[in-house]
Amino acid sequence: MSRAGLEVAEGYVITSDFEFGGGFSAMQELLTLSERPQAVFVGNDAMAFGAYQSLYQAGLRIPQDMALVGYDDIELARYMTPPLTTIHQPKDELGELAIDVLIHRMADPGQQQQRVQLTPELIVRGSA
Repeated sequence: MSRAGLEVAEGYVITSDFEFGGGFSAMQELLTLSERPQAVFVGNDAMAFGAYQSLYQAGLRIPQDMALVGYDDIELARYMTPPLTTIHQPKDELGELAIDVLIHRMADPGQQQQRVQLTPELIVRGSA
């Protein structure tokens, strides 16, 4: 946000567990703010489902009242109402690379540390 020149308002960053309940309670906290955010990015899709429930119970609509973006692109994300906009993390590729790096490291324990970068992909659906 700072790189984009945007300020994060006080109270907009909430630390919680990465479960359904964590997303629910974090959204409950956001909803108590006098100036609510227009959009929320949550740490993973499970938390997004909890946030959906919190918004539903408050009578708020996604994305009309608040946009929501998750992270992980789990299968259930496409079946939410509205379908969850999320960041797809290439888990299969990540696992393959981890095994490859481990095998090479075991074969040559003295080799230099490798830096591997995978590119996540924004999956735009109906929640944002």
